[in-house]
Amino acid sequence: MDYYDLLGVGRTATQEEIKKAYRKKAMEHHPDRGGDEKSFKEVQEAYDTLSDDGKRTNYDMYGKSDGRSPFGASFDFSDFFSGFGMNSPFGGPRQSPDVDVAIELTISEIISGSSKVIRYTRQDTCGDCRGAGGSKHEKCDGCGGTGMVVEVINHIFGHVRRQSVCGRCQGKGATVVDRCGKCRGEGHVAVQETVEVQVPRGAVSGHTLVMRGKGHARKDMAPGNLNIHINEVEDPRFRRSGLNILHTAHVSIPDAVLGCGLVVEAPTGAIRITVPPGCEPGKVLSVRGKGVPANGSGSVGDLLVTISVQVPKVLTEEQREIFERLKNII
Repeated sequence: MDYYDLLGVGRTATQEEIKKAYRKKAMEHHPDRGGDEKSFKEVQEAYDTLSDDGKRTNYDMYGKSDGRSPFGASFDFSDFFSGFGMNSPFGGPRQSPDVDVAIELTISEIISGSSKVIRYTRQDTCGDCRGAGGSKHEKCDGCGGTGMVVEVINHIFGHVRRQSVCGRCQGKGATVVDRCGKCRGEGHVAVQETVEVQVPRGAVSGHTLVMRGKGHARKDMAPGNLNIHINEVEDPRFRRSGLNILHTAHVSIPDAVLGCGLVVEAPTGAIRITVPPGCEPGKVLSVRGKGVPANGSGSVGDLLVTISVQVPKVLTEEQREIFERLKNII
């Protein structure tokens, strides 16, 4: 059993690539989604080893980790599965599903940090029936009142018994007979929420901010989380390369030859730069510390200004004479 093959990554994979592959495989093999529990545990074991630099080094050298349990105490299953709105197959409190929203940030907001007001809809426990779904219940026929169902899977190695939450009663052990008029027996209703989130400097597309306990809330379950996914809006004036901001400035032929002072736009405001004499088209001028801050590391990228020399397409007779004289002089 090769851990890299289990996750579907190469041996030079980064921690981000390993984590992304693990989440995909865990979802694929999770027992609550019809996956095989043995395969799920193997995927977890692979991630536990490859996500730890020390264990990964030992595994690469000797084909095994440092000998500690593959389900080390440093990993919190409930935190992982709460991100998918699922329950851990290894026990622990059940959690309500998460809510996922997306926000758009400009480069200026990413560089300076910003405060965003988010309005979203979530499920909350019905106040009329207090989450019961109605005033009268009867034992669930699907699970016999236990809230769990057992499925026996046959394969060439024998029989596997898999226990999961009853889909008919959602693990409650009973079904509603006299449904609540407000929630129609669901036990929860849709509510509108407004939250303010502080987006840190240097956040980038693909990052997710988590507000714990702000997701769906259902009876007898811990509230889910609000997952805020960041999308960076493209700015026609700038391009981004890592932590650097790329901008193109246009100058005339005389300014490129003689040099000049130039005011250029930057995400943080106007900046004055100096174009040196004899500046060739395509020359890149760097303004240090005017790029994107790296979230958490303290380093900041640069503003890189590419000089574009404007060549007139139409000349007056006087301009043509001047260029002719220059041609003979230079």
